[in-house]
Amino acid sequence: MFKLYSLTVRNMGLCIIMLLSILFLPVHAHEEETPLTDIVDAIKQYQDRDKYKGDVNLSLAGYQSSEAEFFPLDLGFSVRRDRYPDEIRANFSTSIIYQNGRLEESVNSALLNYDYNLHDWVEIYAFGERFSNSYLSIDERYEIGIGAKFQYIGPLFKKSAVKLQQTKKVWGNMIDTLNPTIRALTRSAGFDPDTSLNNGKDWSNFEKGYREKESRLEISLALSLFYEIEKASLETILPGETSATTFEIDQSPVYRGVFRPGIRYYFTPFISGYVLSYFKRKLAEEADWRNYTFASLRWRVSDGQEVSLNYTYEFDSRPPEIQGGKAAKTYKQLKFTISYSL
Repeated sequence: MFKLYSLTVRNMGLCIIMLLSILFLPVHAHEEETPLTDIVDAIKQYQDRDKYKGDVNLSLAGYQSSEAEFFPLDLGFSVRRDRYPDEIRANFSTSIIYQNGRLEESVNSALLNYDYNLHDWVEIYAFGERFSNSYLSIDERYEIGIGAKFQYIGPLFKKSAVKLQQTKKVWGNMIDTLNPTIRALTRSAGFDPDTSLNNGKDWSNFEKGYREKESRLEISLALSLFYEIEKASLETILPGETSATTFEIDQSPVYRGVFRPGIRYYFTPFISGYVLSYFKRKLAEEADWRNYTFASLRWRVSDGQEVSLNYTYEFDSRPPEIQGGKAAKTYKQLKFTISYSL
């Protein structure tokens, strides 16, 4: 009886050891296993930071203002270089309407922006923009300003977090142990670790930039000050006349302060929502303020293609008017956009 009991206990012990081995070894192997294709892709993001990238946008839009409703075609192009801790980008867009037998521009803008991250949670920036909007009677508006953005960067998706940790492990191997296999694979992908991974600051910048782009949640608050120059024109029919008369209106340059909350959230790694709302106030006049709100629902179809549904709302409490005019103006836009990365 004792012998049978001891055999039973020993067999149970062996079974437990075998079970633990089965459970432990694959986990251990999984920890050591490195998905090199994902890692090479992640590291190439860092390598590509010195390259300028472009996006082309094509949109079908519906516009509604205080005075008119149109359905034009929107075209956009952007160029950027994203090298954490700084980023430079230029955006160009225009709306084209076929009206009265000719093509007309209704809304267009050109923006040049430079961002620099002082810390994980604070960013400073400078910008210059040219803007026109026929619905708001704006022929030309120029804005030049500076600002600061305070942000909270949330956690990563599990897959993105694992990819980052594995990339960090390989990064260390490249620098410390000079693993020849991994070096050969990364070189075959067009990446030379000897010239790029030269110090810990490189990794720190890569990690911060990766977290900023791949985080599930970003909440931000931006404060800025800009100088504005505006030129406008209005068409109106004067009493006793049958044809419209155009009035040129030169607005005096002004300073405006901006308060801009924003939020971005990834519902899945491929679907995200984005909302920004700008509140712009003329510093010398309390009654003169504007609001620009932008909301977007985006679906990343692939690395080079994205589709989105975008809504824009703009309000101006003191639009360009003939002397004595006080009517505020609103402008709304809903558009479906297809974006291609170059």
